[in-house]
Amino acid sequence: MSKFRDIDNRAVFQQILDEDECLPEGHLARFILGAVQQMDLSAFEDAYVGSGSKPYAPKTFLSLFIYGYINRTFSSRKIEAATRDSIAFRFLAGNTHPDHSSLAEFRRRFQGQFKDIFKQVLVLAFEMGLMKKAIVAGDGTKIHANASKHSALSYAHALKLEAQLDKEIDGLLAEAAKAERDNQQLPMGLNVQNEVDLRRGLLSTIAKAKAEIERRAKERDVFEREQYEQKMTKHQAKLAQQKAQREAWDDATVQKAAKRAAAQARKDAQAQAQAQAAQAGTVMPAKKSAIPQEPVTGPRPDDQVNLTDKESCIMPVSGGGFEQCYNAQAAVLAGSMLVVAAFVTQATNDKQQVTPMLQALSELPQCLPAVPAIVLDTGYFSAANANLCSIAGIEPLIAARREHHHQAPMERFTEPSPLPDNATLVEKMAHKLKTLSGKKLYALRKQTVEPVFGIIKSVLDFRQFSMRGLAAADNEWNMVCLSWNLKRMAVLRLQ
Repeated sequence: MSKFRDIDNRAVFQQILDEDECLPEGHLARFILGAVQQMDLSAFEDAYVGSGSKPYAPKTFLSLFIYGYINRTFSSRKIEAATRDSIAFRFLAGNTHPDHSSLAEFRRRFQGQFKDIFKQVLVLAFEMGLMKKAIVAGDGTKIHANASKHSALSYAHALKLEAQLDKEIDGLLAEAAKAERDNQQLPMGLNVQNEVDLRRGLLSTIAKAKAEIERRAKERDVFEREQYEQKMTKHQAKLAQQKAQREAWDDATVQKAAKRAAAQARKDAQAQAQAQAAQAGTVMPAKKSAIPQEPVTGPRPDDQVNLTDKESCIMPVSGGGFEQCYNAQAAVLAGSMLVVAAFVTQATNDKQQVTPMLQALSELPQCLPAVPAIVLDTGYFSAANANLCSIAGIEPLIAARREHHHQAPMERFTEPSPLPDNATLVEKMAHKLKTLSGKKLYALRKQTVEPVFGIIKSVLDFRQFSMRGLAAADNEWNMVCLSWNLKRMAVLRLQ
């Protein structure tokens, strides 16, 4: 007799499965299905004309994708396989097995609707009592594009390749003409026409890449010209102010020197000469003002475009190095850790992302609580961004500089000196961040938005977009964030 327990691997197929045993009442798949059933999917349903065989309902595909993104299953092929291997996926699919091509087509066809689903999830969270008025913490993280950085082509290398390919084409045609003229055989296996067509195809691809780089360069030229003109306006105003100061200084100096000269003349001629000598050495020191450099127009040698995903960019990533990425932005509600705004940008720097973040917050449903304040790190700091937040009715808490670690105890536990009455918005913001209450509010950023990024990347394992192009990546990021929100809501409802 064996000392181990007897296991019948076919027993599961010989008995009726108990639903509650396989999927308990509080299972995440049940929660997701219930949430999707409450959503308004009329925009999805109206797109079907009703001809041919009956399609799967949009709620089926949407619930499968949401559960897939929560469980590291992003590929439509893997989701199709999971409807056979996983009880939760089989439950969401109603014991059917949608084809992976149908799943992929659904995600591609309706990707523009995911922003609306994202907002509907937030409304559902509000109705569940999980969204309360609280500050928002914003940040960005680099997500790999569905392309390799080795597929990137610089403008200088494109010009070099063009010249090389043109030369090779001319050489191949010359060899073919020479062989025909001298009645000689070409090397075995060499098909001149195929080789020429191959290089012409590469030239066509390079031409498209150059056109994209030149288009971006024109947009950059317009932006840099506007920045240059603004700097020149400020520079000229500063020069005018310095000139006025010098003239005022000279006028005051002349008046003082004249008074001294008159006093000295009443005494003696020697004292008058000394006063005049002193007058000659009294001049205001000239101030130097850096002249803004006029931007260089046109494509630059290091301008690049990726041949696989031309809208993605090479960006620095944490840990060092550069990768082909998009910059995924998110605004997260403190306390509940729900993402309330999500979008993707091509810009490496976060400074220009305050405007789209405020725009996304302004487009939230009216029933949601207003955002009282927003906390951002130094990457977003500028006086213009602080003013934009204030105009939007949101108090800005943007760090102006990095704080040193291990601050002195007296600095950590004492209040700063009061501000003057005429302090600017930036000065008021910096002052508040030095107060004990301000430090406490700013500390919420590290425990609000950064853990969400960590969970999305490490737990959900979402580190690379499946879709290509900025619009597709933006919609997929909305899918990721709404999936995270539902996962978070499933936890919060039990607390």
